[in-house]
Amino acid sequence: MIHDSNTLIGFIDIRIGYTVLLKACKIIKQVALSYDMKKLYITCNPDNLPSRRTCVKLGLNLIEIVDLSPYNVMYQEGERQKCIFGCILY
Repeated sequence: MIHDSNTLIGFIDIRIGYTVLLKACKIIKQVALSYDMKKLYITCNPDNLPSRRTCVKLGLNLIEIVDLSPYNVMYQEGERQKCIFGCILY
């Protein structure tokens, strides 16, 4: 996990299963709140419907689907787009 005053970045392996993933994302939301962060963003692949449903269940809104830059590591590994979900934390 990477953290500075404005950013908290982490990675979750989605192969852990839906229930564990939902719990992990709820913990991430609480960690972001504990650092007084105002916004939370989570990304997933557009074709990953279980992850998209998880984001919706967390109360996140789909902001946009973006094309990855050819210079991005994920692009070089074969991915082309990401869904960006977000919410304002209170």
